[in-house]
Amino acid sequence: MKQEKHLHKDTESEFAMLVLIVDDSPEMRDLLERAIDGSAPGKHQIVHAEDGVEALKVVLGQRPDCVVCDWYMPSMSGLGLLRAVHANGSSARFLILTAADSPVARDSALEAGATAVIRKPLTSEKFAAAIKDQRQPT
Repeated sequence: MKQEKHLHKDTESEFAMLVLIVDDSPEMRDLLERAIDGSAPGKHQIVHAEDGVEALKVVLGQRPDCVVCDWYMPSMSGLGLLRAVHANGSSARFLILTAADSPVARDSALEAGATAVIRKPLTSEKFAAAIKDQRQPT
């Protein structure tokens, strides 16, 4: 897991957001990190988790501003993580990635508190726009 100290903008850092990327695929985590950095080079601090259980520990310890999470993962699904994050009082914005084309799944994620559901395959433009939207106040 890649972890870095989170410094808020009003202290010593100029980071716009601390973003937690959660995916069981190292290649996908790297791709998402490059896409986030490409949307605002050097503006976001990024940490990684390999699954929902590890991600929940990161959320509780580091309080990310935004979680970018795959839907299907071992140990805990993205939807399960979303519910656990909100049950623990986190106000992190939550973006779920899925290959499924199910309006029911999309609706259940949004009802559980996801701020966005993005269908794979991702385009850099679609993902950059979604990350930019996560910076907006909810």
